[in-house]
Amino acid sequence: MTALLPSLILVALYFFASHVEAEECVPGAVSNLVMHANANLTWEVDPDEPCIIDEYLVDLESNTTTDNHHYRVKTTYVHLNFLDICQDWEFTVRAISNDTYGYERRMTGHIPLPPTADLSLSYVNVTQLDPKFLLLQWDLNNHTHGDCTLRYRVTIVDQENSLVWDRYVTGYSMEVDHVSPCVSYDISIRAVNMAYPTIEGPLTDLDFEIPPHPQEAPVLRTMRIGATTIHMMWGIEHYNVQRCPVRSLHVDAGNQFNIQVPINFVTERLPVEVDLRSLRPNSMYYFRISVENMGGISPPAQIAVQTLDLQPDDDEMENYKLAGVVQNLRIHANATLSWQLREREPCQVDEFQIDLVGGMEEQYHFRVKITSVDLSFLEVCEEWRFVVTPISEGVLGYQRALTGYIPLPSDADLSLSYFNVSHLESKHLLLEWDLNNHTHGDCTLRYRITVTDQDTSLTWDLYLTGYSARLRTLSPCATYSFTIRAVNNAYPLIEGPLRTREVELPPHPQDAPKLVTMEIGATSINMSWRLENYLDQRCPVRSMRVDGGTNFDVEVPVTERFPVQVELEGLNHNTMYYFLISVENSAGTSPVVQMAVQTLEMEPVMWKR
Repeated sequence: MTALLPSLILVALYFFASHVEAEECVPGAVSNLVMHANANLTWEVDPDEPCIIDEYLVDLESNTTTDNHHYRVKTTYVHLNFLDICQDWEFTVRAISNDTYGYERRMTGHIPLPPTADLSLSYVNVTQLDPKFLLLQWDLNNHTHGDCTLRYRVTIVDQENSLVWDRYVTGYSMEVDHVSPCVSYDISIRAVNMAYPTIEGPLTDLDFEIPPHPQEAPVLRTMRIGATTIHMMWGIEHYNVQRCPVRSLHVDAGNQFNIQVPINFVTERLPVEVDLRSLRPNSMYYFRISVENMGGISPPAQIAVQTLDLQPDDDEMENYKLAGVVQNLRIHANATLSWQLREREPCQVDEFQIDLVGGMEEQYHFRVKITSVDLSFLEVCEEWRFVVTPISEGVLGYQRALTGYIPLPSDADLSLSYFNVSHLESKHLLLEWDLNNHTHGDCTLRYRITVTDQDTSLTWDLYLTGYSARLRTLSPCATYSFTIRAVNNAYPLIEGPLRTREVELPPHPQDAPKLVTMEIGATSINMSWRLENYLDQRCPVRSMRVDGGTNFDVEVPVTERFPVQVELEGLNHNTMYYFLISVENSAGTSPVVQMAVQTLEMEPVMWKR
């Protein structure tokens, strides 16, 4: 019996320790705390949790109000469908084992939209803000429940290369800055309720094609300069950001030459090589380099390059083989295109290649042996690109290009059916006119308006398009004469018959005067005021009035437009004066300037005996 006593004591201690340990077991934090679309809050317990979980404490605290709720449940979920949809709450769940609270698990979120919520969209709009920038806008069809747990899945598919972009956004708009001109995109948007399980609304999709747009200005990559050669490599926009097919690189050297380098690659945008030969040694060349694609011509890159001196042993000492660009390329009023060979042309020019490129891919190509060609077979006011290339010994030289219209014929009726002048406000006139005959259009017409100030004999000319002009630099009380005539801007210039109007602008008050200087004393205020100058306001000025209310009312006669001096004497020291300044002319009183000025404190006088 004595031998069994230690064993019994050990067993008793073991059971006692196990009982104490079970009583003090602290449960771990629950996991997978999830808010479901049906407003059920669920969680899970770790399968290896050593404690025996009796129940769970669920605390709900509102993030927007003072509301809070506290529950004890024996299940791993709680129904919260009594709470308002889209309320913002903080959910806290703690397991309880034998009245011992476990570690808490917190989650902040909204009571989600129910599974039955209408997730359809009322509209989807696509707006192109610039060539590579889209604004997508949409709205829900039904805002009954709000959209606190909604995200909008925006899917954009590049129809050319099948690339797909997916984004989940909040709000009702999204900016897209990875699109390219000349590409069609499939854009689809759907609302997604991000509660558990995720519920997607119906899909709204549309196709949107980005219209063509010119490339950005090319970028110079490399350059080699010789005495008679310039070799350049120009980089153009990458295919991924600009899909519009590229046609050519334009090299415009002004009066020297104008050439086009064809670009044949489609997806590879390799640097474009420009090889200029037969240049003049030790000469400065100014280039405008641009890229043409199906959207038009890019802004130019402008550079200036000077060729080197030609050395006696230079490999470039050879005769120029290419004829230089022609000069004075112009279109005449009789639809004749003419040009001249450059001075001291070293090559023997045999003939000229003429290329005409119009709209809708209309083209003409022919060769002539003279320095002019009759284009009267083309329609008046059609726009064309004229390219003239000299040919020497069968070799094409450098091109000269000109873009313009087939002008109105020299016998076109340039008379005007009417010419009206209307007074809009104090210094503004509206001039309106129209052609007597619109048979040929007016593509090469400008309207020359001559304005003569009859008081000062000043005259100025305006060349305008359209059928109206607004003049804003006129003066009341002044008389103006206006003449207008249509001018055909072909070569040579042809002016139509003259129409004349004379208008005297009615009187109008001066603008409010402007303070130039002010001197403030204890009993005086001296001011200098500037008036409108004579050219802007001819109406005779009579006086300036200083209205000080019950304190004073001074009227200063005005004979010149120099700054008007106003001297107020005999004022009280250290006193605030309020007064209104205005100018009177033959039309009335100007708007007033309101002033508040305080005189200074009187300085004490020191007497000596």
